[in-house]
Amino acid sequence: MTAENTIKPAKGYKRIASEEAFAPGALFDLYRKLLGPGGIDDPGFRSLCGFYVESTAPRATAVRERLQDLGERRINDMNDTGIDVQVVSLTAPGVQVLDRPTAVTMAREANDILADAVRKHPTRYVGLAACAPQDPKSAAKEIERGVKSLGLKGVIVNSHTHGEYLDDEKFWDILEAAEALGVSARTVKRDWAVAKGWLHAELSGGGLE
Repeated sequence: MTAENTIKPAKGYKRIASEEAFAPGALFDLYRKLLGPGGIDDPGFRSLCGFYVESTAPRATAVRERLQDLGERRINDMNDTGIDVQVVSLTAPGVQVLDRPTAVTMAREANDILADAVRKHPTRYVGLAACAPQDPKSAAKEIERGVKSLGLKGVIVNSHTHGEYLDDEKFWDILEAAEALGVSARTVKRDWAVAKGWLHAELSGGGLE
């Protein structure tokens, strides 16, 4: 969409883009390590992130640069396309492909970066906190910090964490933290490859193949 063909919102209404992503440069560096020798064997991650993190194609470069920008370039893009407010969260797959200690640290760093951008542009951005489901109790504490101390308005969970999903009881600390704070826990679908493998295993195990 460009400024020339943007349809302006009706008078008295704001146009809110409710699923907007960002990524610190440090997260891309971690993704590059996972894409290298000895990295994770996740076809969806390697396909999608391999393209957007490593490709020099114009589209990949533009997306990569814009994901890292929470300043004037993003604000100008919003102005050019008629967006009044963005609801911003960490891009998929977030920290959920990382090992536990790295994920905990990266989630905290990402939340600090996002909160700083919201403080600088309070009428343009609303932020959702990232967390590391790899450590559910730490994730619950980070959600609380994100909401109470940083002013973020909810939490983002990017589908599965190493093949495990939020309906597993081990992750209930995360949902309970969001409920206690009265904020939403947004889940975002990720790659089909892992889900397809799980579905095949479930159906095969049930004798339905």
